[in-house]
Amino acid sequence: MELNSLTTIISQITSYSLVGVAQNLLGYFIYILVTYLGMSPVLAVSILYPFGATLSFFGNKKYTFQATHKNSLPALKFVFVHFLGYLINVIILKVFVGYLGFQHQFIQFIAMLFIAIFLFITMKFFIFSQNKH
Repeated sequence: MELNSLTTIISQITSYSLVGVAQNLLGYFIYILVTYLGMSPVLAVSILYPFGATLSFFGNKKYTFQATHKNSLPALKFVFVHFLGYLINVIILKVFVGYLGFQHQFIQFIAMLFIAIFLFITMKFFIFSQNKH
């Protein structure tokens, strides 16, 4: 791997992390609040996920991958990948909270970390892969 490629990946991971931490902290605190107020974890994720995904698309497109696509293909790919991320999130909650009885607060936090890794890889190699630096 070239030094320039390694530097680019490190820069992208750093930017992705900053965008993700800001967006996910806000989303997680809202999740904790609405579940504390009585909303089910799956419903809370179902409502909050699209908002977080939208913030993620614009933040990562601009700051992480400096994408300049003029067509809608990256946005369509992003919606598809985030739908998969949403399904993974719901499955994790259903299995670990619904069937195994773990606390949803802990499981949602772990799910967010797992999904963040999945999303970075798909953004880098599938969604914004045509972007030239």
